[in-house]
Amino acid sequence: MPNLSFAETDQKNSPIICDDAIVRVHRSGIIESWDDNAVQMFGFAAEEAIGKSLDLIIPEKLRERHWKGWSYVVEQGVTGFNSDRTLTVPALRRNGSQIVVVFNMDIIRNHSGNIDAIKVVFRDIRKQP
Repeated sequence: MPNLSFAETDQKNSPIICDDAIVRVHRSGIIESWDDNAVQMFGFAAEEAIGKSLDLIIPEKLRERHWKGWSYVVEQGVTGFNSDRTLTVPALRRNGSQIVVVFNMDIIRNHSGNIDAIKVVFRDIRKQP
């Protein structure tokens, strides 16, 4: 069985498996953590992704727009794409191909209330039923 990033149980104690990729990104846009599902989804090993810019998976034509939105989130401390609302975008894989992912973001604050990082949860919509 693959190493899964998230597992819970339902009321009948049956496992519920989630193969969403969970990536922690420093407020500067540098990837801090890259789970096994991110490896599978994007094709980059954790060692290849951690310490790199999120540009690693952002198509070049979308980078300017992405970083404007990222700056807004970091400066304002709010995101419109949380667990209640997602965004669908193309993303790059290691082999240069593109996939379409849905993502949401959670802001991670330090003990002083300042933004340290953002947790991004990606879902490859090719796997949707």
